[in-house]
Amino acid sequence: MNTPQIMPAILLVEDDRLVLHTLAAGLRGAGYRVLESDSAESAMRVCAETKPDLALLDMRLSGISGSCFAEWLKNTLDVPFLFLS
Repeated sequence: MNTPQIMPAILLVEDDRLVLHTLAAGLRGAGYRVLESDSAESAMRVCAETKPDLALLDMRLSGISGSCFAEWLKNTLDVPFLFLS
């Protein structure tokens, strides 16, 4: 019996909605589970429910910056991240 494979979850944090949805569609098309957030604050709420395997972050988020959120991810959840620019 084959067990369904659970695909890695990627947290995508981008405040430009067009970029967010375009990247999310591409990642989903590649088979990844995508957790979408348009701010660091909403991403923190998402992370409270599901720990992502990787985060793709916009450096220049409004509110909490991408670099501050990356530090929180690393120190709090030990999640690897990449910056989008």
